[in-house]
Amino acid sequence: MNKKIGICGIGKMGLPLLLHLSESLTEVRYFSRSTKKDLPLNAVPCNSPKELIENSDVVLCLLFDDTSVRDVYEDTQNGFLATDLRNKMLIEMTTVLPATATDIATKVQKAGGIFIESPVSGTTSPARNGQLMALVGASTDQLDIARPILELFTRKIVHAGPVGNGAKLKLILNLPLAIYWQSIKEALMVAKDHNLDLGMVIETMADSGAGARVLQHKMTKLIEDSSEVSFDVSTMIKDVSLIQELAGSNHIKLEALSASLKSYQSLLAKNEDADASEIVKP
Repeated sequence: MNKKIGICGIGKMGLPLLLHLSESLTEVRYFSRSTKKDLPLNAVPCNSPKELIENSDVVLCLLFDDTSVRDVYEDTQNGFLATDLRNKMLIEMTTVLPATATDIATKVQKAGGIFIESPVSGTTSPARNGQLMALVGASTDQLDIARPILELFTRKIVHAGPVGNGAKLKLILNLPLAIYWQSIKEALMVAKDHNLDLGMVIETMADSGAGARVLQHKMTKLIEDSSEVSFDVSTMIKDVSLIQELAGSNHIKLEALSASLKSYQSLLAKNEDADASEIVKP
């Protein structure tokens, strides 16, 4: 890979992705608002998004929400849009509203750059191992240009359509996940009330038709009460709120999702660092 790759945002997803890319690339530049320790020797810090894109050919952006995304692009002094973006590519991997993605894409294109919308399916472990699934919103021609970069950290690339469709697909995928943990929570409430061993119930459920792949992955964590966090509750609440906003724009009511949101908010009040799956604990 001859292109210089940078990462904007070294958080729960950005850090494992940086560690993965640092194993195959000579150098990975990055921008982070917080100080990071124990990074690979070939990870080079930049002082601003502007400096990062000026010293990279491609920047992967992994932030928390729409506001943080707009900040790194639109800051008039230090944002991506504060410099010449010709021959530059920005791959936006943050889960945001479709309208945010399309608006930023228009501004990047006006500045001469290529904008690829690519939220991902997968959490910290797939990011570390280069096994994410990219949900791409872009033209076919631009996806062809971005594909060699995306293939560095994905197991599958899904072309959802033009910019905006990647965000829509990501939110739609997260909807059943959010509801699923609520359904497991309610099942375990019944199990506990009837004096069944909850570890046995979870293990049996994971091996049955009710056992989605995500439960199989989380089974040990839930049984052993591990503190490992791969999808934190704050991010789940943010994504659920985006799903509700997306659905509400066409007056679609998501009653099961609304019930799930209350459980996530209750968990957040108890432990803001919790994994979202911990709502299942009765």
